Amino acid sequence: MDTLKAVILLLAAGQGILLSIALLTPRKKSSLSNIFLGLVLLILSLELLNDWGFKIHYHSNPNAIPFWILQSYLIVPPALWFFVQLNTNASFTFRKIYLVAFVPGLIEIVAEGFNKFNNTGYTLSQSQAWSIFTEIIPPVATGMVLIHYAINLWRLNRSAAISFSGSGALQWVKLYGLFFAFTLLTFLWVLEVFFLLPVFVYVEFLLIALIFALGYVGYFQPDFFSIPVFIKMKTEAAGFSRYADKDELKKLERAFSEQKLHRQPKLSLEELAAQLKLPERYVSHLINIYHHSNFNNYVNGWRVKEVIEKINDPAEQHKTLLALALEAGFNSKSSFNQIFKAHTGRTPSELLPTKS
Repeated sequence: MDTLKAVILLLAAGQGILLSIALLTPRKKSSLSNIFLGLVLLILSLELLNDWGFKIHYHSNPNAIPFWILQSYLIVPPALWFFVQLNTNASFTFRKIYLVAFVPGLIEIVAEGFNKFNNTGYTLSQSQAWSIFTEIIPPVATGMVLIHYAINLWRLNRSAAISFSGSGALQWVKLYGLFFAFTLLTFLWVLEVFFLLPVFVYVEFLLIALIFALGYVGYFQPDFFSIPVFIKMKTEAAGFSRYADKDELKKLERAFSEQKLHRQPKLSLEELAAQLKLPERYVSHLINIYHHSNFNNYVNGWRVKEVIEKINDPAEQHKTLLALALEAGFNSKSSFNQIFKAHTGRTPSELLPTKS
């Protein structure tokens, strides 16, 4: 039984470390959110690996790799704090100065590493003041972070910022699932540290379940680790404060109602932005926020609208549907039929006026 448990601990720790490395590895489109979540998962994974080491007496091996010196719980509260802020607070902007929050954890890691590799025989844990600092502060600070986490979730829920259907459901699972998992872990942590209750077996079980679940979800749903769209939109909006949305929306509408830009079959967002003399991201932002659509759907909506108007115009009824579609900017019959039905729920021929 002990052997089986050791194997499970090693597998969970290994998967957790691999997942942490994936989140911590810099990528072109990676976010700070993943880096901070990766730090939290790394500490939790090292806890499982440390427990595995105790069960097989790995620590007493003279050739053992001292991975446990990286296991500073002082890293958990600030990492979790930044993860929460980046995922639930649209007005939060991370600044490099905030990295000072990780200094205590780095001091512990460096000091323990120095003592280990120089055989000083002294560890920071031998200092009563330092032991109290590293044992009491982390669970208390993590509890305070989770209270803030709960408040932010309540605000998001009250403002209906995140939809509980479609792609928003995945973000709901992420934000609430991690909240309840971290809250339960912290509760058990407090019971063990302050009340000396033997609850570590439950901590092990919860950590194993959490890491395996995150690994499974991350493999099949990579978007699980992305920042909620609502936060992205709000963050972008803050960067466009120099523009007057109302005025730019009028320019956008005139580009299609008067200038008929949608008649260009290969109209791109870049060309539209150049015509409006606005940044591409801002034009996309206007369409997303105020028309609840993306660029392609928005342009196709104008094309469909023009075809419908011409179908009902007696002066245009001598033309075929394909001719009307091509004039409106569609580049093929198949795409016209597909897009038209997607926008109206009916085929183009169904809207043709009946002849008496």
